[in-house]
Amino acid sequence: TLVATLSNTGTRTCTLTSGAIRQIWTITSGHDKVWTTGGCVSSNAVAVIHLKAHAEHTVTTVWDGHRLDPHCAEGQPATAGTYVLTATIDGLPGKSVVFRLV
Repeated sequence: TLVATLSNTGTRTCTLTSGAIRQIWTITSGHDKVWTTGGCVSSNAVAVIHLKAHAEHTVTTVWDGHRLDPHCAEGQPATAGTYVLTATIDGLPGKSVVFRLV
């Protein structure tokens, strides 16, 4: 399970539209795009989130460790190595996270 925490560091409530279609999760290794939810979502359901000042909200998705081909079909298992996870929620990019598969 991949987890992103949305934080409102402002002094006012902010509004985000969340749901699988508004969340783009991508895993890369160098220039190789290993997996992404972009263009591969089967649900258009969304939810409006009102994030109060200084509050947090967590969103998740699941990656089963397999590569994804350009047509969103599951490919081979990802091999051992270094990967980078990026997530964009409602058009707002998050901080990238580097991780290793062993």
